[in-house]
Amino acid sequence: MTVVSVLPGAVPAMRRADGSVLVALQTATSSGDPSRDVAAALLAALALQTGAAVSLPGLPEPGPRLQDLLDPDAPFDVTVHDTFDFWVGEAADDPSTAALLEQANASIIPTQRLASVPSAYVATMGDRRYLRWVQPHPEGALHDALARLRAAGEDALGEHTTMLGMFRAHGVLIPVWELDDDVLLDDLEPYLVEQTVPAVIDGVLPMIRTEVVPALLDDIVDDPRVRDLIREQSQGMVIDAVERVRSTLARGDDVVEAVGLELAQQLLHAR
Repeated sequence: MTVVSVLPGAVPAMRRADGSVLVALQTATSSGDPSRDVAAALLAALALQTGAAVSLPGLPEPGPRLQDLLDPDAPFDVTVHDTFDFWVGEAADDPSTAALLEQANASIIPTQRLASVPSAYVATMGDRRYLRWVQPHPEGALHDALARLRAAGEDALGEHTTMLGMFRAHGVLIPVWELDDDVLLDDLEPYLVEQTVPAVIDGVLPMIRTEVVPALLDDIVDDPRVRDLIREQSQGMVIDAVERVRSTLARGDDVVEAVGLELAQQLLHAR
């Protein structure tokens, strides 16, 4: 499965001629639960014949979410394409398909991904450039962190940059900065790594410590696998403790025996 930004006609998913599945994040409808929406589109696409697109009649009914279908720990590799040719693969050579792709490609916003900062993209819209930086942090903590930066006058990314605000997409916040024409990305990335990233992390750490970490610990402890591991470790600790007691008692028996022998000898000599 490949997750994409958008598909032809804003359909939620499609199954290409080679059997591979494309699932879109930007669709005509949304239930407010992106994870459930994408999962429903994925399951519908897997049930399709090759070369067909998913057409959902409405919002999905309650059912599995994306994390129930995929491994959340699997790496998520992002590829930025200059065209929509990946929609159709080799079928792009077909004249009618090529015409549709040409029209779609004309609407693309040129986007460049920053190499040293995860999930940061520079988008060029006409003669203006914007940095969009997708944030994984809790919304409240991120708001506080960015507010502190603005209050301190440190929310810019160096000279000739301006923080405009942020928007929300699929449940995450995306701060946006406008970049002047003379801002070089080679100069921008070191500033992000050395200045902005540490400041944002420092800002969100208090909430992470007080709210996120306890919740994670609760989830970990509630995991049956972890409970089994704790039980096994506890049993092992008890066994070790018993062995230590036995060893100590054995040494104690040796001491008692030695003291007893010495007392017996003293009594014999006293007689």
